[in-house]
Order: sequence, then C-alpha cells, then structure tokens
Amino acid sequence: MSELFDLQEDASARRSLTVAALLLIVVPFFQAGTQSFPLQVGNIQWRYQAANAFSSVLILPYVGLTLLLALSRLTESKATARFIGVVSSLLALVLVASIAMFALDALQLKTIVSTQAEQQFKMTSIRVVLVTGLHVIAFAVLALAGFRTPGGGARGRAAARTQDPASALIVGR
Repeated sequence: MSELFDLQEDASARRSLTVAALLLIVVPFFQAGTQSFPLQVGNIQWRYQAANAFSSVLILPYVGLTLLLALSRLTESKATARFIGVVSSLLALVLVASIAMFALDALQLKTIVSTQAEQQFKMTSIRVVLVTGLHVIAFAVLALAGFRTPGGGARGRAAARTQDPASALIVGR
C-alpha cells in the first residue's frame, strides 16, 4: 500500500495528478468565463448572470486545489502547500467581495423582476449566496491547511525526533 502513495519516486504519476488538478482548476473558470463573455461590468443583469455562472463551478477548482495540496503533502513540498494556501486565501477573499456585490445587485434587480419570474429569481439568489458562502468556508479551511505544516507543531516535532526507528511497525513482509 505504501508503494501506491510513493509519489517522490513516480514522476509520471506526479505529473498526471498535477495536470488533472490544474485542469480541475482552470477549465471550470474558462467555461464560466465563456458564458459571461463579452464583459459588461456596468450591466447589473450581466453581473448577476456572471455570479450565477461562476458559483456553479466553484466545486471543481476546490477539488483541484485540494488534490494539489494532497500531492504537496505526499511529496513533502512546503512551498507548493504554501502557494496553495495563498491562492485559496485570495479566492476566499474574492468570494466574500463577490457575495457583497451580488447581494447589492440582487436587491437592485428585484425591483425590475416580473412577478412570474420572482420565485425563480429568489431561489437563484439564495442558491448563489449559499453556494458561494460555503465555498468561502471551504477555501478558508484549505488555506489554513496549506499554511500549516504536518506534524502538529513543536510537540509533533519532538515526538518525531524521539521515535525509535526500530519500533516502527512493518506490515507485509
């Protein structure tokens, strides 16, 4: 079982997993961006639709960043883990700002929505705010995980130094 996760030795598996993670991060944003093209930042209806499109694809970039973080931990790359922490922090901050802007846009749009479309408008607005809010939490947790080093701080490092290598459990010999 340990050979399955020995990614330091298996460069092709590392590359394949990294490419898969990058595709999970980039492609959904590209798809949402093409739905929102051309940019019309001054148009409130366009901003509402763009927020809806981007909130629908947030799970895949989260999974991609989580996969990259897992890879960085398996390969013991602290720089990559910290980079993922920075990217996740920035995404969480951008999402907080987007929730605020979306709420303001939704309040303005509510006055021009027809009575037939009002229920769908409310449900879409609630979904966008909830989904984006949950992803703020998820990206914040991922950011913290990226900045924390495995081992549990000073107590974990002290325990690792005092562990006798001969007492390690060997399974499958």
